[in-house]
Amino acid sequence: MPVEDIDRYKLTDKYESIRGRFQLIKLDSASLGYIKSLDYGIVAPDGTQIFPNKDDKKVSRWRWSKDKLKWGIENDFVQIKKDSNGDWAVYTKQYLNCDKDGNILPRTIQPIGVISKFSTTQSNKLMKKIFGGAIFNYSKPYELIEYLIKIATNENSIILDFFSGSATTAHATMKLNSEDKSTRNFILVQIPEETDENSGAYKSGYRNICEIGKERIHKAGDKIKSESNKNDLDIGFKVFKLDSSNLNKWNPDYNDVQKTLMDSVDNVVSGRSELDIVYEIMIKYGIDLTLAIEKYDCDEWTIYSVGYGALLICLDNNITKEIADFIIKLKNKLNPVTLRVVFKDNGFKGDSDKTNIKETLKTNGIDEFITI
Repeated sequence: MPVEDIDRYKLTDKYESIRGRFQLIKLDSASLGYIKSLDYGIVAPDGTQIFPNKDDKKVSRWRWSKDKLKWGIENDFVQIKKDSNGDWAVYTKQYLNCDKDGNILPRTIQPIGVISKFSTTQSNKLMKKIFGGAIFNYSKPYELIEYLIKIATNENSIILDFFSGSATTAHATMKLNSEDKSTRNFILVQIPEETDENSGAYKSGYRNICEIGKERIHKAGDKIKSESNKNDLDIGFKVFKLDSSNLNKWNPDYNDVQKTLMDSVDNVVSGRSELDIVYEIMIKYGIDLTLAIEKYDCDEWTIYSVGYGALLICLDNNITKEIADFIIKLKNKLNPVTLRVVFKDNGFKGDSDKTNIKETLKTNGIDEFITI
């Protein structure tokens, strides 16, 4: 293997008085995946050749390319010294007051990845504090995500994280909202990967990663709100699971047509709740899932109001024409800009009730009459 020439390396810290304190991070890594071009040799001060892999295992590699290593040596970002085992090791210096390219930053700016609290070590300590024990290792430091959100978004942005993990992004978003009184929202996506039976998470009752994330949002949100001077800080969130439709499709069994007809009397999938159906309707009509949902009782029926009357849904059976009067009163009370009404197609007591309700609503300015 070629050995990198580092004759210009100096065991000095001439920039420390300008850049401030620093921490040392080992340049070799086994967690980033082996890359042949990053498996080269570096010469220690006594001439010893240092390689990222011992015994030629081809697992570790340097974090930096040869060109970046030269830059690091020239600008005093590299230190070679013996580690606790007495072996030569290559370290990078992460200064408090400069960015990754060595540019001096104002003291008020926190550079990405260069201060100690942006480390997984500190994040692990925080997770143990939140959960009272080891639950999720190597979560992203929420301070780093908060910093990235702050510089890349505005106060009304929606933050999307497709690899949610322990819900660090939610933690960071709520914390930033509490600090700058913003109203950012977050959308987190996570496959419900099962936890190992021998892990601290499993022993604490968390059967998959999603459960860890939900609990962290609860705990972190409560703590942030208790420490915030923002009385209306929103720490609420909704959880959705990807699933099939809540409505049965017509799929007849020609060997037992009578049973098929009986099963189709109610077209809702067994085990699904009314709110499941309400949210599916909202999705199909492109309505924001964060909108408020309120319940109104009308005699023996229940009407769900979405978005303060923009969408009214009734999923009960034996609906009669009397419900139209209640819907009209609700429209006058809520005064939405637009209004659509949704019923189950088989929820009406009779065809005449369905026709009367539709015509009464139309006469009173409600034209969107929908059945599912």
